[in-house]
Amino acid sequence: LLYVGAINVLILFAIMLVKSNVESSSEIQEGFQATNAVKAVISFSLFLLLGQSIVSTPWLTSPFVAVTDSVSLIGRHIFSDFLLPFELVSILLLVALVGAIILARREQLAKMSTEIVNK
Repeated sequence: LLYVGAINVLILFAIMLVKSNVESSSEIQEGFQATNAVKAVISFSLFLLLGQSIVSTPWLTSPFVAVTDSVSLIGRHIFSDFLLPFELVSILLLVALVGAIILARREQLAKMSTEIVNK
């Protein structure tokens, strides 16, 4: 749970930094299409089916036992038992972020250099 937020931020940065090369197609029609209605009906029916299955499932719950110092317990485990995986994941996230920035900058630098050469 510790790195879920960091991974989400990393994915958002990667999406924002890496530009898509998808060209706008002339085949795309504007306005309402019958296929959009079919997709909407299928999506809504799946949503209702999943909602109904969640509500009707008899979830087994265990009695909750509150731990008074859970934050310090998590901190002790991260920095003692799980120190190596903790550091490896942090390095992996850093490398992925730097790689996304390099990929985004490479495309921008290539475009700028072609513009300078053409002038």
